[in-house]
Amino acid sequence: MKEWFMIAIGGMVGSLLRYGIHQLAVASFGAKFPFGTLFANLIGCFLIGLGWSLAERHGWLQGPWELAFRVGFLGGLTTFSSYGLDVIRFLQQAEYALAVTALLSNLILGLFLVWLGFLAAQVVS
Repeated sequence: MKEWFMIAIGGMVGSLLRYGIHQLAVASFGAKFPFGTLFANLIGCFLIGLGWSLAERHGWLQGPWELAFRVGFLGGLTTFSSYGLDVIRFLQQAEYALAVTALLSNLILGLFLVWLGFLAAQVVS
């Protein structure tokens, strides 16, 4: 039961942060391109790389805390399902350049930031 509670709390915090990122992105860049989805995914990718490396090297984030961070917080923060929907909507609207931009920017930059988060943890620890 403790694990479920930790996941729920982490998910709530991650979801609220995702909403804040979305609001900030729309206020800053407008709503034509889903920058909020992109930024949430990129931040989540960096954080999962960082958390993964710290857990591997130092045994941090084990048990309920690992579930709260990875499953709850990052599950609430990252928006892969929203990313998929954004791409499909662009395709349905024949906005092919925006579909490809959303698809590749999330994929390439996300993978890069997972790697960067892993390296950052190695430097810090």
